[in-house]
Parts: sequence; C-alpha cells; structure tokens
Amino acid sequence: MPHQYTDKNTVVKLEVIHHPQNVCILMASRSIMSQPISTAPPRQLSDYPEMDLKKGLKTHYFFGYFFLIGLAIILVMPPYALGIMLVKVIAGAIVFGGFGAYALTTANKKYQQRKQAFEQGIFVTGTVQEHRRKFNPFSSKRYYTVVLSFPLPNGKATTTSIQSTDKNIWRKMPEGTTVKGLYNTSNGAFFIPSEIGIAI
Repeated sequence: MPHQYTDKNTVVKLEVIHHPQNVCILMASRSIMSQPISTAPPRQLSDYPEMDLKKGLKTHYFFGYFFLIGLAIILVMPPYALGIMLVKVIAGAIVFGGFGAYALTTANKKYQQRKQAFEQGIFVTGTVQEHRRKFNPFSSKRYYTVVLSFPLPNGKATTTSIQSTDKNIWRKMPEGTTVKGLYNTSNGAFFIPSEIGIAI
C-alpha cells in the first residue's frame, strides 16, 4: 500500500463576483480534499475530483474559441468584391486564426504537462528564486510571476515558473521559501499544486 501525504491537502476555490462598477472581486473559500495525495505514482486524476488542472487556463480557452469562431464568421460573410474577400481571408487567418490557435495550444500544452506530472510525477522540493512581471496577452495588466529552482533526482537542477493575475501570489510565496511540486522523470513535465490553489 503506498504511503499517503497528508500535510495541508486543501483546495482553495476562487469565485469571481462582478461588482456593479465593473470591478471583479475574488472571493476565496477553502475545502478539504476527498483524499490525500499519494506520494507514490501512478495516480488517477479521476480519484481527485477537486483537482482542477484547468484552473487558470480557462481564459486561454475562452479567447481561443472566441477568435476561432470570429474567423469562421469572417470567412462566411458574403464579399462585396473579390479584393475584399482576399483581404478578409488573409486578415482573418492571421489575426483570428493565429491568436485563437495560440491560445488553445498554450492551454492544452499546460494542461497536459500538469496531468502528466500529477499522474506520474514524484514529489520534489524547490526554492523561490525571485519575483517577476510577465506580459499577459489577454489583459492590459502583466502577470505576477514566481520563479522557482528545483533540484532533480539526477543531481541537476531546473528552473520553472508559475504566474497569476493576483499580486498576492508574491506574498504567499516569498523569495527564499520552499515549494513542493511534482516532476515526471520520463518527460520533464512539472506541476506545482500551489499554481491552482492547493497547498501540500
């Protein structure tokens, strides 16, 4: 029987409430996970219903489908002239198709990395190296980014990062503190549960 990791296995849920003055307020609530995360892989994602690996990626999915639908609308609009049709096709393919594909590809890649690391990864402990700001293509406000360094089982170290639109992530993860994550040794996929509000 595999050992069970029981330290602080909780999920933080954030509810977005739209204020009448168009201000989004994040309301945080905390719930206990149905079972502790096993320290020994493999794990089945279906056994952890509270583990929302798409958290933080839904904006990417929204804009991805939004722009692809926009591309479809442009292509089916009746042209008034052949020249206008050509411009519509080129502009639609570049702007709508390109941005939509980028958003969906980024979201799907991140989701698969999280899933592979969670189901097949081992626990590793890293250190918060620094805080940065990063460009956010979906908002005028840049991401708040936390850069982490993880020593790997092969004796080497790797650097990864997590990002959030909430500046409190810097307060919750100060520089120099340790953070636990999951690392898939077969493909190098990383998943840091803190990124989706899970403390371990």
